[in-house]
Amino acid sequence: MMINPADISVVVQGTNVKKQTNKCLRSIRKYLPGATIIFSTYENTNVADLDYDVLVRSPDPGAEKMTPKWSNNTNRILVTSNAGLAYVKTKYVIRMRSDMIFANSKILNDIASQFPKRDKKYSVFKKRVLFYALFSRYQETVHTSLILERPFDISDWFCFGLTTDVKDYFNCPLTDEPGFTYYFHGKNIFANIVGCASWQYPVEQWICMNFFSKYFPAAKMQDSFDYDENRIDLSRKLLANNMVIVDYKNIGVYIQKKSYKHLSKIIHKKNLFGKYGKYGELSSWIHGVYTHQVFLSDYQKYCDSTFQLATDNKQILILEHFYKHVYFFVRPFMNLLNIRVWLGDFISIFWYAGKYLIYSFTKTKNDAK
Repeated sequence: MMINPADISVVVQGTNVKKQTNKCLRSIRKYLPGATIIFSTYENTNVADLDYDVLVRSPDPGAEKMTPKWSNNTNRILVTSNAGLAYVKTKYVIRMRSDMIFANSKILNDIASQFPKRDKKYSVFKKRVLFYALFSRYQETVHTSLILERPFDISDWFCFGLTTDVKDYFNCPLTDEPGFTYYFHGKNIFANIVGCASWQYPVEQWICMNFFSKYFPAAKMQDSFDYDENRIDLSRKLLANNMVIVDYKNIGVYIQKKSYKHLSKIIHKKNLFGKYGKYGELSSWIHGVYTHQVFLSDYQKYCDSTFQLATDNKQILILEHFYKHVYFFVRPFMNLLNIRVWLGDFISIFWYAGKYLIYSFTKTKNDAK
């Protein structure tokens, strides 16, 4: 079943990024003909030569600086997203950042309907909503002896679903600044774990956690480190029953920003290590990305035990563990600091390499029968 583009509004949120926003809007016209384009931006944004149907301007709420190069844009995202969503009159809505782009029309394939089984106890959306894999995380690996859980940490870059569901999702309170941004500033936990991210929650977690806590009070967290096994389990059940995590392969959408462009196109592939390695700042959380493959496993576990995973899905998940340990094994600075971690990665490399070879051999043998 295909979705009619005329039933879709596309809320493009953010500033006018040089060349990229123009390409974004033109790609929507090309691949979603008949869709309504709503460009939701700030009062002083230059919109000359941009192709849209509705222009929405909002006062810029500003962004606190966490580092000279990194700002907390949570309130900017919420203000412009909700302002644009207020003008949507169609059944479906896509909400995306202004530096993303469509490469095809796969989004019209009604992917949400391909996963019909849901546990009513954990179903909040009327219909599953699609969310982007890049920057969706279930874990963050600082190093192999320190893995942080990331419940309710779902990417805000792109989503697609029923308008009523998406509006409900982004109906989130603004952050109280500057306390939110500098929540961990000066605390040992900030210095030792979260690096330059001093905020109380990442923007992705703030929005997602607030949404689900409206229906499940147990989802409410005091900060990004306020979790236990019960909250982690609740997060996985709610995500599996309400969302579909998608990537470039599924929907043909990628990020134009140079540092993320290639990564957003290959995140679904098996041979991630060398590709991720080109972007050192992203390599440390390879293992924790909530990919489409991870979603499929969770769908089988929490929604439909009869669901058949693709034959290579297990291979991908095994390789994910393998590449994680290879990455940390070759990081000389970490190795010199902690010989126990070094030995652990050394052993894990051979463990997952052997596991992958055994699984591949068994699969090949079975396929030949």
